Amino acid sequence: RMRALAPSSLFVFLLLATSALSRPIARHMVVEITPATDKLIRLDAFPLTGPYNCTITVGPSVGSLYQLSDNYMNFLYTPWKGLPVSAPQDVRVGTNCTIVYNAPLDFSTTRFKYTVNTGSGASQMSSTGIVDLLNADRILTYNNFTFNDENWKVQTAVTKNVCWSSTAITGNLNHYIYNCNMEKTLMEKNKVDWYFKPPTSIYDNWANAFNGTVEFDLAGFEGYFTKDKLFKTPRTFIYLGCSTCSGGVGRYIAQRNITVDGSATHFKFRLNADPYNGWRRDPFDVERTEWPLTSDCEIVQILSGLDTIKIYGDVSDSEEILGIDDFLLTAGPKSTYILNQCYTDASYQPDVAP
Repeated sequence: RMRALAPSSLFVFLLLATSALSRPIARHMVVEITPATDKLIRLDAFPLTGPYNCTITVGPSVGSLYQLSDNYMNFLYTPWKGLPVSAPQDVRVGTNCTIVYNAPLDFSTTRFKYTVNTGSGASQMSSTGIVDLLNADRILTYNNFTFNDENWKVQTAVTKNVCWSSTAITGNLNHYIYNCNMEKTLMEKNKVDWYFKPPTSIYDNWANAFNGTVEFDLAGFEGYFTKDKLFKTPRTFIYLGCSTCSGGVGRYIAQRNITVDGSATHFKFRLNADPYNGWRRDPFDVERTEWPLTSDCEIVQILSGLDTIKIYGDVSDSEEILGIDDFLLTAGPKSTYILNQCYTDASYQPDVAP
């Protein structure tokens, strides 16, 4: 039986809901860039009501931003570029928050950040929008281990160094890392879970990976990868999380129905909540083997505060050695759209953190 809200409680609820919905939104964006060209970018500001302004809060580390030129604003004549933008700086009024990005010949993936405001009050200021400037492959971050282990580690009971190799063995693994120095005898009974983990430098606001993919190549080098030795599913294979989400309680999702048979395999997981794509939310209950479905906003939230990535190589009840190569996150296709509620939902923490 449902209990009605007291008038005072209802008023507070409606006030909070109205405040959340009236706050402008600086949408996250992905823009594909061609080296040695200028790109006209209209920021995807969502002011809800009234006039608004955009502010570039952090500039790109590669290339430069420019205001629109007088000629283009008034007559639509080229060149587009006016004065350079030095962040933090407001985008020129009357341009519908449009700026120019000048890409160098040696362009590489970069990003800048912006906000939208409809006034000076806190409720009139958006959270920070991320604009990722990418190559046509839409890769956001990439570890290919060409020259070294790129500071990846193996976590068992303690953190251990990985081994690196430039000798191609199987499949797509040519320059790769693998678990070593495990202090246990190969093929013995496996009693400690272990996983690969990236360096903390990889963590950032990766909201633009929503509807994109997390991918990597994995192959078994030594071990018993037979049906009687492999762990049964459901069992966590890849685990993504945000420890600061939900007020510090954390939110985590995982793929739990993957079987690793030791063969060289390219794993590719689409980052949205469609049940077909396999993501399940950690219920923080060790007794539950079947985890609940997640939601698109929950995935956006986790990606926005991503600070946990675990790829479990511990796939059997004997000791194994596995190699991993070409770990990457990609942005979603051009049709990707993050719903407004994912920016304004009261449960969304951090609030599209910069």
